[in-house]
Amino acid sequence: MYTMPSDEFGYWFSGLVDGEGCFTATLSGKPRYIPRLHFDVGLREDDIEVLRSIQRTLGVGSVYRGNPQRNSQGYTSKAKASLKTTRTAENVFLVDLFHRFPLRSKKKEVFDVWAEMIGLIADHEFRGRWTTEKQGLADRLYELLVELRRARQFRPVE
Repeated sequence: MYTMPSDEFGYWFSGLVDGEGCFTATLSGKPRYIPRLHFDVGLREDDIEVLRSIQRTLGVGSVYRGNPQRNSQGYTSKAKASLKTTRTAENVFLVDLFHRFPLRSKKKEVFDVWAEMIGLIADHEFRGRWTTEKQGLADRLYELLVELRRARQFRPVE
């Protein structure tokens, strides 16, 4: 199903994700938070074949095309493409992959929190009757979400 890549590909992919990857999480349904975790790596649309190659090599995710976006200054970006994962099993695989081929940028902080969230989600069932154990997990996920957002913030270098 999912394929651990060669060292050459793994380190290349890790470097690409250091620059262009994004680890995100959302929680909905307060106080019974339902977690949704995503991984995304985006490039210009004319590099879509790179994303398709990653998808074929790893066996994860879906490739999407995006529309050009207009920013607040009136500049319109080029069309984007992205490889996204949303399934827990895919994200568990990515956690294993990035433990084997570590990230080196500030993004590693974000990944570490995201990976902890993936572990909680993979090890527990959130559907069905709501229990105090599930609420405790939901509360911990919320704490991690706050930590993830904090890790993503820009901090100027002194």
